[in-house]
Amino acid sequence: MLNVTLPTNTLAPGEYTITITIPESTNYNNATIIQNLNITKRSIANITLDDMNITSMTNETLYLIINDTKGNQLIGNTEVCIKINRKTQIKTQITDGILKYNNTNRHI
Repeated sequence: MLNVTLPTNTLAPGEYTITITIPESTNYNNATIIQNLNITKRSIANITLDDMNITSMTNETLYLIINDTKGNQLIGNTEVCIKINRKTQIKTQITDGILKYNNTNRHI
């Protein structure tokens, strides 16, 4: 049995071909093993935001940790649009799974 850990954490989602070349030895002929690898996109977990009560003319910060469906915090930057009553308030990013939004100077 051949146990190998492939460094796939830096590969983008897509189809890949793995080729393993085994040279000829005293006991064996050379061989090539080809295997397909499919890396899929991760799905974001369904997150329910708790109800909030904000006093008028004050600022509140919305702070969420965003995970994928396997419970892992998102990695890197992900574009996001925050809407309140279907009206876009801000376009921002989730950075390494953290969404932080402050409603300063926003009129709802």
